[in-house]
Amino acid sequence: MAELAQVIHLSEYAGRFERIEDKAARDMVRYLNQTRQAIIARLADIPGDKFEAQHLRAVMAEVDERLDRFKVQATGALAGGSEEAFVSGAAVVDELIAKTPLAIRMPMLSDDLLQKSLAFNADLITGIGADIRKAINTQVQLGVLGAKTPTEVMKAIGTNLKDPSVFEIIANRAEVIARTEVGRVYSMATFERGQQVAEIEPEMRKFWIATSDGRTRETHIAAGSRYSEENAIPMDKPFFVGGAKLMYPRDPAGPASETVQCR
Repeated sequence: MAELAQVIHLSEYAGRFERIEDKAARDMVRYLNQTRQAIIARLADIPGDKFEAQHLRAVMAEVDERLDRFKVQATGALAGGSEEAFVSGAAVVDELIAKTPLAIRMPMLSDDLLQKSLAFNADLITGIGADIRKAINTQVQLGVLGAKTPTEVMKAIGTNLKDPSVFEIIANRAEVIARTEVGRVYSMATFERGQQVAEIEPEMRKFWIATSDGRTRETHIAAGSRYSEENAIPMDKPFFVGGAKLMYPRDPAGPASETVQCR
């Protein structure tokens, strides 16, 4: 049934999701940069050309305070993006169904998976904070030992987000997490809504859409050919992508190599 095949042809809705994803990623990096600026400003206030032991204690107390603030801000940004993606992912299927002759009254989509995703995302943010603290502590320790000057310590921690540094590495990681996890929730909601439709209309099918640019994985391009619109598969069957079984893009059951930053 051609009408049903169109139900999960989501490319025309990509722009809506990209706006949600971009905002979550920008907010995450912005909060991280604010944290970096505050920590660097604190280091710059230390007098002299060498850190002393008391400097380590004072700086790490400031780092802990700033990282606690970052955790709240970043968790909120990721939760807001995920909640919006959850609603939008389900709405896409509803809107596409409305364009077909099908008369389906859909029940509310359970947010159980969303809540589990939010808890997982909070753990990821905690991990980012712990890694920042450990890396900063190491650099300040080197300053106390005289192995690095205060200027070298600040450069290693990050005087900006572009040059190689602790915060440059973390900023890249934070953006990947934001885009991947918000996208995962979007795909999850779309799939779950599609499953609900399939319970009413067993002819419901899904197919893989690979983004046409130079950044797409070869395995995803192959999946786009193998599971084209003409070769759509039942909703309860997995896609085989690079040897992995994925029920939908960014499926958490799949390996990171096939799911992280999938577009």
